[in-house]
Amino acid sequence: MENAMETVGRNCATEMANFERCIVANKGDGSKCAEAQQALGQCAARAVPLLQAVKEQCGPAIRAYDSCMQRNAQKSDDELTEACTPMLRELWACTERVKAETSS
Repeated sequence: MENAMETVGRNCATEMANFERCIVANKGDGSKCAEAQQALGQCAARAVPLLQAVKEQCGPAIRAYDSCMQRNAQKSDDELTEACTPMLRELWACTERVKAETSS
């Protein structure tokens, strides 16, 4: 996945910079940066087709993990880890399945 991130960084530098500037300008409130986030996501999907496949096939696992992180954001690191690690493991397993299917 590191190569994918490098590819996104190389091919989507403008979109990444715009998203980062938006986050900083809004004091970390990503909800105000939906347009910049969407542009970055679209660029990443074009740059690394595996990311689009993961997004499509692992959507429920991604949403479950995101939801867990949001629900538990105010908890301690240990509580957050305990609550969300099962969802993270499921997301990882799904990603590995998609990666294996894509490379075959």
